[in-house]
Amino acid sequence: MKILFLLLVTIMSTNFQYYKTIQVIENIEIRKYDEQIIASHVSKDNSNNNFSILANYIFGNNSKSETIGMTSPVIIDKKTNKMSFIMPERYKISSLPVPTNKDILIVIYEESYKAVIKYGGYTNSKKEDKMIRILKSKLEENNIIFSDDFEVLVYQSPYKFLNRKNEIIVSINHDY
Repeated sequence: MKILFLLLVTIMSTNFQYYKTIQVIENIEIRKYDEQIIASHVSKDNSNNNFSILANYIFGNNSKSETIGMTSPVIIDKKTNKMSFIMPERYKISSLPVPTNKDILIVIYEESYKAVIKYGGYTNSKKEDKMIRILKSKLEENNIIFSDDFEVLVYQSPYKFLNRKNEIIVSINHDY
């Protein structure tokens, strides 16, 4: 079963989140994201089972028993540990299958502007905190107002060892 799951994750991770780069400041990108639909889950018991619960939803554990293409990246909220999958662009909120697990939330993220810093390798709290400090410093140096909604974007499955891509992302004032 684990092998099947790994194959599905590898095969289905072909849809990517789209954005437009507005500005580059050294190693920081300012991006504009269009509205997107996300499915999210936060483990109530701190068990970190978010990925498997969301994966069950997109693999057909939903009102239509429909497989939903997996997108990249997976989004992890730094404050709450909420994990989110971005739904493929072909879906509207009205056409998206309803999760059978009532703890999965489907929400629309409105158009937004974000500041982003990239880093490689496997992510962990120490790396994430370091990248957040660097990102905050660069934004403050450039008088860019930002929120405190830092998220980690993970682009590859844990089974990809080389050329891993991760990002720290934060909402910014959208005067661009």
